Amino acid sequence: MQRGLAIIGGIAVGVLLGFAVGLTLGRLVADSPGMDEAEYMGVIFLGSFGGPLVGAAIGGTVAARLTRR
Repeated sequence: MQRGLAIIGGIAVGVLLGFAVGLTLGRLVADSPGMDEAEYMGVIFLGSFGGPLVGAAIGGTVAARLTRR
C-alpha cells in the first residue's frame, strides 16, 4: 500500500517537474531566430506534452527503486 502511494507520488511529482522543464526548454528553443508561428506552437506543444511523459517515467522508476524491498 505504501509502496503504491510512493510510486503514485513519484509519478505526480515527475509530471509537474517534467511539465515545467519541458515548457521552459520549449520556450527557449522556440524563441530562437527564424522560427515561424507553426514551428513555435509545435515546439511548445512537444515540450508541454513530452516533458510530463518523461517526468512520469523517471519519477515512477525512481520511487519504485527507492521503495524496493
